[in-house]
Amino acid sequence: MRQRQGWKVLVVEDEPRLIQLVAPLKAEGFEVSVARDGVEALRAIRTERPDLVVLDPDLPWAGDRNGERPEAHLNGLAVLVTAGANKDRAIRAAADDVLATPFRARDLVARIRRLQGRAASTLHVGPIVVDRSRWTVSVEGRPVELTATEFRLLWRLLEAKGHVLSREALRHSVWGHARAHAHETRTVDVHIGRLRRKLGAAGRYLITERGVGYRLRN
Repeated sequence: MRQRQGWKVLVVEDEPRLIQLVAPLKAEGFEVSVARDGVEALRAIRTERPDLVVLDPDLPWAGDRNGERPEAHLNGLAVLVTAGANKDRAIRAAADDVLATPFRARDLVARIRRLQGRAASTLHVGPIVVDRSRWTVSVEGRPVELTATEFRLLWRLLEAKGHVLSREALRHSVWGHARAHAHETRTVDVHIGRLRRKLGAAGRYLITERGVGYRLRN
């Protein structure tokens, strides 16, 4: 999730009353756009890459000609569901928070601010999402079990934002080793290999720069 003073918020809703919440959100400093159906929502998610999607899970999504579902595009985005029904469990499973209707504009703003605070401890690249406050890792919404060392290694690479980190830098920040030894070099490589395997197909985002170190592909 991108860190911003005012998030880019996509409101997916076809009820006029809820669409009218756009003005209060803009007044709070958010950049807001509206999608009134599933086709518009999927297009906006793909092209605008909002920070937050405010989503009614009961909207019909079958209108998309490719049969795509929104939850497939929500990885790395904050999702706030604005309905109390359980009709669409797949979308609700992707939600970071649920706000039961009816609600007031200030309730929506408060929930969004809370998600902003949570996002400060969340980083992602591609389908990989890491939440340091909860100590969790997921790939395409699927939990991935890492050791404490593997978690710190992945978090450090995410913090680097695509820049290459040498083995020495990783040893110092992850293991606390200030000086290099041959067995320690191999330890870094072994943990990188284990991390790749646990990430599955998403392991391709972990790039080896030969003779230099490692980085995560943006």
